Amino acid sequence: MPTFGYFLSCGEFGPAELVHQAKLAEAAGFSRLWISDHFHPWNAEQGNSPFVWSVIGALSEATSLPITTAVTPAGRRPPARRRSGPAAAGAGHPRAAR
Repeated sequence: MPTFGYFLSCGEFGPAELVHQAKLAEAAGFSRLWISDHFHPWNAEQGNSPFVWSVIGALSEATSLPITTAVTPAGRRPPARRRSGPAAAGAGHPRAAR
């Protein structure tokens, strides 16, 4: 049976709006979330680019849906940042790997 996810665009919306959209997606029956991880918005009109791992932490508190990142720019972030962001985002979440 196919499942459907909801895409959250960090380039277009700030953290509060992304959390709001995630709650609406869960209420509408979506089964997972997919969130962009951009260092900078695609263009000036978008105007947002929050640190995705902080947003994921907030999403984890606000919904019970699994969350996957998209377009994670591993080459632009030092190794410690690539490890600490995901670790901090899921630190207190019941589904976090221990």
